[in-house]
Amino acid sequence: MTITSPPVRMQLSRRKGFRLQDVSRALNGREAVNVARPGKWGNWICIGNPGSLWIKTGHKNGLRTLLTAELPCEIGRATAVRGYRTWLQQNDAPVQAATLTAWLVPGFAKLNGGFRRVVERELRFKRHELLALLPSLAGKNLACTCELGDECHGDVLLEIANAAS
Repeated sequence: MTITSPPVRMQLSRRKGFRLQDVSRALNGREAVNVARPGKWGNWICIGNPGSLWIKTGHKNGLRTLLTAELPCEIGRATAVRGYRTWLQQNDAPVQAATLTAWLVPGFAKLNGGFRRVVERELRFKRHELLALLPSLAGKNLACTCELGDECHGDVLLEIANAAS
């Protein structure tokens, strides 16, 4: 099939018979990538009341673990998407608790200090990993569970991945 338009964000479906690649190719002839949680591209800032952090770690030694934390505040969709964008686009300075609290996640500073340091380390690692893989998303449709028309971290990934192309 011929590619007919720029890459877009799509909405994943759980309905029987939904095949992401078939729907994507029918839409504009492009391959699609699932960017929803629990995959590596998923937004680690979870909306809700209370909000939460959901960080899947992966290291070269092959061990994987899941860090989760309930935050003492509500996290809205706009805050979660803005936080993801800020985190992904920040310069190479270390992610500090003050930065996360002020820009990204209200309530982060109230987490246990030791746990907070682990989260900061994992977010630095995850950010470098994603930035290295970001070019692989260029030219592809990105699919998430967010409703079309709602703010979504998938829109952020789509914008950044295709900015240079």
